[in-house]
Amino acid sequence: MKTGNTSTKPDRRRFARVRVGGSVTVSSIPRSLFTTARRFSIEDISERGVRLSSPEFFPADSRLLLDLQPPDTGEALCTIGRVVWAEPSSDSDRWQMGVAFSSLSAAARSRLHRLVAKQLTNR
Repeated sequence: MKTGNTSTKPDRRRFARVRVGGSVTVSSIPRSLFTTARRFSIEDISERGVRLSSPEFFPADSRLLLDLQPPDTGEALCTIGRVVWAEPSSDSDRWQMGVAFSSLSAAARSRLHRLVAKQLTNR
């Protein structure tokens, strides 16, 4: 007999995700979806990807140029990402989307590691 809303689906994440706020400037690759960069909100971030809140829909496998500006990091982290999933937000005019980093320098990955570790210790 089942009780409550228990999920048997395991969490497959290998990297911790933390809520950080901040913003990201996004340009589509190629620039066919829109011609100018747009600024979206960062919902959470890990060393391998980011969850964004966007007024724009991007289908899975869309490639994006990301200029991430998490708070308290000083400078932006620039990388290319691939949309892994997208779904409507509970806020009806926005989308939530998961973007996996596909090109991230060792220095940028190290900065993300420090950012995530700092947020985990501040919980």
